[in-house]
Amino acid sequence: MSCKVCHISIVHKRHDIRIFHKECVSLANDGYDVTYLSTGRHDNIEKGVHLLGFFEAIGSNRLQRILFYDKKMIKKAMAINADIYHIHDLELFRYAKYLKRNKAKVVYDSHENTPMQMYEKEWVPTFLRPILARVVDCIERRNISYCDLVIAVARSTYDRFSKYINNVVLVENLPIKEEFENIHIDYSIKITNKQFCYTGAIWKERGLYNTCFSIEPLKDSQLKIAGRVDIEKFDEFLKSLPKNVSYVGYLTREDTLKIYEQSYCGLCLFEDYPNNKIDPPTKIFEYMAAGIPVICSNFKSMEGVVLKYKCGISVDPHDRQAITDAMIYLVNNPTEAIEMGQNGKKAIEDKLNWEIHQQVLLKAYRRLK
Repeated sequence: MSCKVCHISIVHKRHDIRIFHKECVSLANDGYDVTYLSTGRHDNIEKGVHLLGFFEAIGSNRLQRILFYDKKMIKKAMAINADIYHIHDLELFRYAKYLKRNKAKVVYDSHENTPMQMYEKEWVPTFLRPILARVVDCIERRNISYCDLVIAVARSTYDRFSKYINNVVLVENLPIKEEFENIHIDYSIKITNKQFCYTGAIWKERGLYNTCFSIEPLKDSQLKIAGRVDIEKFDEFLKSLPKNVSYVGYLTREDTLKIYEQSYCGLCLFEDYPNNKIDPPTKIFEYMAAGIPVICSNFKSMEGVVLKYKCGISVDPHDRQAITDAMIYLVNNPTEAIEMGQNGKKAIEDKLNWEIHQQVLLKAYRRLK
């Protein structure tokens, strides 16, 4: 009888790249009976994984999730009677001890340096953010003893949890190499289109304004934003965008890959906040996998990647003119831009890919059996 695994998230979508496409599918392919419980109304099998919905999606209101829904989701998860429960959210982490009642193993998957993430929460008054960061740190440290395994997505998180628990593994959120093998790369089209892109969630602290407005002087170029935009007065913001910027909304994975196919360069201009400076964002590696150069913030974590693999340009994310100049440079130097894109793609194919790092996940799971 195969080992039953239940991944749980009240925050992430059912087709989340890390949770579903990477971790759940990898475990299912390795013979585990995998269920992914998330918000929404669905109950189906995809790629060998049982996708189970819990209720209508409730949006991004964290207080609402904590007060009304997290306990209900835990009860639903316990009814699955899994051998291993894999938690992906801080809101659910405090229920780890309840999940162990049936002698189940509990895994906590830390997608972010959560305490540092509190510094970029607009809904928290600035003076309260350090206090909230300490509270979140205490919540994680208090509940860590109930976990049989902690999975860290980045080195800084791995180092932090290693102080409190022995069984911590680093499973980086790198691109699925196979997913990008069939991506169509036609540099002549890219050079003609001069399209820049940003994919994933974006808000002020992630460089929303300079990402959108730095391209305005490049009248023959365009920018496409794909993903969730968190901003008050959203409709007014869209109307204020330059004519060469378009927001295409939340896309399927297939349509996101098409954006990469069409794009000349990918942007990642996170602002100077603690959590943004710790580890390189996944989107940088996705741009590399798609064979396009990167323009990123000149923080050590991001700049180190583009310098090491010669795959892009780093700039001050607060200097709009510097960002514009970097865009102009790549547009005016297509040979160098193409070489940067090819360098990045080779790095992904050789070492920076999920196919290599999934083995860490599978080995850690085998130790739990």
